[in-house]
Amino acid sequence: MRKLTPKQERFCREFIVDMNATQAAIRAGYAQKYAGRQAHKLVENSRLQARIAELQRDREKRIELTADKTLGHLMLSLEYASMVRETEDGPVLANHTAYNKAIELAMRHHGMLVDRKEITGKDGGAIELSDTERAAKIKALLEAAESRLND
Repeated sequence: MRKLTPKQERFCREFIVDMNATQAAIRAGYAQKYAGRQAHKLVENSRLQARIAELQRDREKRIELTADKTLGHLMLSLEYASMVRETEDGPVLANHTAYNKAIELAMRHHGMLVDRKEITGKDGGAIELSDTERAAKIKALLEAAESRLND
């Protein structure tokens, strides 16, 4: 695998700071005028994706981030957000927004809440493609994959 350019490496390191590709591209030295387009190309590059994943794993090890620790912090947040405080109007949750978000994240963790998007054809049926259309789509996918390998 070819080595990343210094600018690509800088992009990867900047990207994991805030996961904002456009800002990472700007901070890495790409032209601000075209940063959005360039950022899209960069995050689609499989070599850069691999490097970003490697940098994230390194950071997780460094800060000892584990699923158990993360879930523990989430449960502490839920406990804190669910505390009741007294007001002139009576008792209220300390932070409704944080409480709702903590519940949502806990439900997602336990598989009780899953985002799904169903794509169907006409009238909710299957998406039908002719052999020619199917071959064209496969060819386009293969060309895109080959292009990424050559980046």
